[in-house]
Amino acid sequence: MADGHGGRRKGAGRPRGSKGAKSQKTVIREKALAEANGDAEYALGLFVTTAKDAEVPLGTRLICGREVMDRVWGRPTQHKTLDAVVNVIKGYEGVNPDDWDDDGDSDEA
Repeated sequence: MADGHGGRRKGAGRPRGSKGAKSQKTVIREKALAEANGDAEYALGLFVTTAKDAEVPLGTRLICGREVMDRVWGRPTQHKTLDAVVNVIKGYEGVNPDDWDDDGDSDEA
């Protein structure tokens, strides 16, 4: 604003990248995420080791291999189809939605 009140001001607000004071909820969540990350790395290592172990039954090795692929590259996209029944309102059978007027008045002069 012209009189210097309101709007963005240089140097105002929390500095970029600072965490500031953490609430107890934030501390607990960050600790849980750190522990879960360690567990995830352990589980992935276990899947890889099991998939490579020739003494493990083939079915189990294939399941472990699929789990590794799903976690490293992500699951494949699942396409879905939708069957729907559309009822046309009487009087609008031949109306094209591209011809609808958004504001309700006629734009033609």
